Amino acid sequence: ISLKRGVFRNDSESYDWFKAIRTDDQARRNITITMLDSNNNPTIVWRVQNAWVSKLSTPSLNSGSSEAAIETMDVVCESYSMEIL
Repeated sequence: ISLKRGVFRNDSESYDWFKAIRTDDQARRNITITMLDSNNNPTIVWRVQNAWVSKLSTPSLNSGSSEAAIETMDVVCESYSMEIL
């Protein structure tokens, strides 16, 4: 699963999880991914079991740029289910 999100100052949650999985197999997590429609109503829900970060790509920050900083996180899991709402 490949996820992208904007990076904010002092937000190290993705990196902390990526770092933890390198030293602790118990750092795997169950996660829920929800797709929203244009009115912010849930339309699809994925429930992911025993997930871990396999790759984390962080942007190089350029103080002269007005572009949003986007990180990409590749997540591997043991299983998942999908529910269409």
